[in-house]
Amino acid sequence: MVLEDYTGVWCGFCLKALVAMDSIQTLTDHVSVLAIHESGSVIDPMDFSQIDDLQAEFGVPDSFPQTQLNRTVPWNSSTLIYDYDAVTSIAGLETDLSVAINSQITGSTLSVDAKVIYKNGSEPGDKLVVYLLESGIVSDQANYFTNNPNSPYYGAGDPIIDFVHKDALRNSLSTLFGGNIPDTEAYKEYKKTYTFTVPSDYNADNLSFVVMVVKADNSAKNSQHAKLGENKTFQ
Repeated sequence: MVLEDYTGVWCGFCLKALVAMDSIQTLTDHVSVLAIHESGSVIDPMDFSQIDDLQAEFGVPDSFPQTQLNRTVPWNSSTLIYDYDAVTSIAGLETDLSVAINSQITGSTLSVDAKVIYKNGSEPGDKLVVYLLESGIVSDQANYFTNNPNSPYYGAGDPIIDFVHKDALRNSLSTLFGGNIPDTEAYKEYKKTYTFTVPSDYNADNLSFVVMVVKADNSAKNSQHAKLGENKTFQ
């Protein structure tokens, strides 16, 4: 399962979505989380240049925060309370496929093996999406909840100075919406290796991956997440 948070450092309401994402991560490890940033009234150091393409494909409005479940299903709330059951009730359910990730870095060049095994074989239109994320990026964050005692960011100031961001989408190692998976028989491993030269302003210690298999309509069938250097077996 994948949860994608469309956000920005300029977005004072976006912290409520961050709280919801953090809560989901404490409830289950079967969700891959990523934050997709866009510059607005101020420059966002995590700005993802292809965010407009994602919004156009998935019908995501410009009024942030916007959170998408398995790429295509909106998961939002007009209050601070999100429907966690909508996520946890299906997170970790058995699917037709499993995903594994193994990665390493040598110098400034990383490589990642994304592997897929199907129980009943691939379906026409299946694609493999591989995203590179970074955590630990420090940047001020607008906070419209500093006067709201119901928010964990109550009294934190607006903006919150030197806020530490996490799970920011930095690069798409595959094509943005995924590369085609060739016809793959049941229980036969499909593997694709990606390499990437890490820019000097990235911290390799804070890099991670989200790998997902999506259908022809770009909805996610299953996902996996792992830190750089971590060997994540099929799940």
